[in-house]
Amino acid sequence: MNVARRVATAFGRRCRDGIVRKELFCLSSPKHIMRGLCFEHSAYEKNGCYVWCFFMLPACGEESINLTNGFRLQREGCDAIWGTDERDLSLLLKAFSTTGKQFFGEVCSLDGVAQYLRQKGSLPMLTPRQQEVLFYCSLLQHRHQDVLQVSDCLLQSLDRAIEAKGSDARGGGDVVDWRVDLRNRVDATSRLLRDGNWDAVRQTLLENEARTYENLSWPLACIDKD
Repeated sequence: MNVARRVATAFGRRCRDGIVRKELFCLSSPKHIMRGLCFEHSAYEKNGCYVWCFFMLPACGEESINLTNGFRLQREGCDAIWGTDERDLSLLLKAFSTTGKQFFGEVCSLDGVAQYLRQKGSLPMLTPRQQEVLFYCSLLQHRHQDVLQVSDCLLQSLDRAIEAKGSDARGGGDVVDWRVDLRNRVDATSRLLRDGNWDAVRQTLLENEARTYENLSWPLACIDKD
């Protein structure tokens, strides 16, 4: 068992607020939102790992964990490495109970997610991954004008990035750059919305969510179906 998984397992024995899945500590979350801790391997410290607080929207259709919207828990002195000894676990539990829970409280609804992202800066200042989350967040809230505004900005950002990267972004064979894949998905969904095909949009969201939960082996007990 790698050190990140050992720390996650040890933390899970002391904290009953979630369920451990390999290097993840999954929290029970509102509908359409995933929240939790990710225990990340450190290349510089063999006896410890980083611990991220994060949230994701499963509607984005993620293949793996995405820490775009998250941060590393730290202790005094800005040391972000956590181990399995009792002192580390006690401090980690304290950091989770204060800094972590404050963050998770801010993103406990789609409105909270949208507000969290908009506080990061104006729409063009957000990264493509952050714009992607805001795009799907607006879709889930049926804010169609916001969806189209975000999609226009996101597609322009991706087009510039793809053009700057050149042929490498388009890849060869079965390899497709994430920017091209993201652009294709956002463009296809936006076209469905512009055509008024909301049933197809809803089906896309449902399929994306199911794929994300499956890919990450997210516990059913942590998924709000209401």
